[in-house]
Amino acid sequence: MKKSTNLHFLLIAILVLGSFIALSPGFAVDPFSSENTITVDQIIQRDDSKVVETETPPVVTVSKNEVIIAPVKQPTTDPEPAKATTEEKKEVAAPAKVTIATEAGYSKILEGYEEQSISIDGDNYCGQFAMSSVFKGLGIDKSPQETYKATNPSGIFTAPPVIVGYLNKNGVKAQQRQNCSLEDIAKKIDAGLPVMVLVDSGDGTPHWICIYGYTRDASGKIASVRMRDSYWGTSSGHEMDAETFTKAWKQPFGDTLIGKIAGYSNLMIDINGNSTWPATPFATATEDNMASGINEVVTGWTNRDWGQLAGGAAKLINGIPGAVISIGSRLPTTLGNSLTNWGKEKFGNSGIGNKLLGGAAIAGGSVLQAGGWVANQVGNAASSVAKAIGNGIGRLFGR
Repeated sequence: MKKSTNLHFLLIAILVLGSFIALSPGFAVDPFSSENTITVDQIIQRDDSKVVETETPPVVTVSKNEVIIAPVKQPTTDPEPAKATTEEKKEVAAPAKVTIATEAGYSKILEGYEEQSISIDGDNYCGQFAMSSVFKGLGIDKSPQETYKATNPSGIFTAPPVIVGYLNKNGVKAQQRQNCSLEDIAKKIDAGLPVMVLVDSGDGTPHWICIYGYTRDASGKIASVRMRDSYWGTSSGHEMDAETFTKAWKQPFGDTLIGKIAGYSNLMIDINGNSTWPATPFATATEDNMASGINEVVTGWTNRDWGQLAGGAAKLINGIPGAVISIGSRLPTTLGNSLTNWGKEKFGNSGIGNKLLGGAAIAGGSVLQAGGWVANQVGNAASSVAKAIGNGIGRLFGR
């Protein structure tokens, strides 16, 4: 009885619901009749894929075998980005570097460096010119004259740590590296980044330059580098052959007494390098401490920046022991190198006498080299402590 009542109630409910549906507009007996069908106006949909604008690095041909490569620009992010087509996605993901290879080889040049306008009123501002080239190339608005005033207003040599510190302070992650190679430079250019290097300008005077391009010959060997600097590439880019460049790069102070004492060789300021590397290498701690100490004392006095002056003075005073030990280590190292080379030459000749004499010279030279190396490490360690003290005093003055 209970089931029958429920069934009757269900049938009545279905009939009532059906009546309402039948009387409702759009649900007539003939649901497809134009009179009984609700008409929805057609909405014209916009093809958003056509609105998407992707920026691909422009490539400007400089010569037959040379291209200028633009740095990758970050796309603007919209709240509701439109969907890109397959072709557009490929363009966005395309490599930023374009290589044109011919029988004569190819060139890679970063855009934004070739025709930079850099003007500095002062003396010996090669480091500031090279830094300004880096800033401009990376799109950082920094006045070259302001860079000069902050780092070298007296026109002396700008120490590598001073350059590294100023770049990092102004938005460019930089690290100092020693004993680099041409391939290290090429890797940075391939990554869309310039480098700064220290070379001999020709008379034993150290000179900073900004490198933003290179050329390989048909065999794949680097044949030349392209640079902006305050000596060769003042108004536009300058091309230097690899042989001349590597010689100047190996001994930035030339074949002089300072050049033989100073440990700088194939020095490179690495932009956006490996974060695990120290800002400055331990191998040149003595040179870095003394050079930056002089730089900071002179610049601090000129700018009446007493914190900078005090920090630089602390580096120089506390760095004297390390400098004496480190510079003193150069003598046994140099003698050891000469003795070892002479021994190898003798040992290569025939005769038991030459073998014995050559072997003894090689052994003696190796001992001198080892002693010089140990002494140099001790000197660099002492100089690192002096540098830390100087930097700490500078921070006390808010630097």
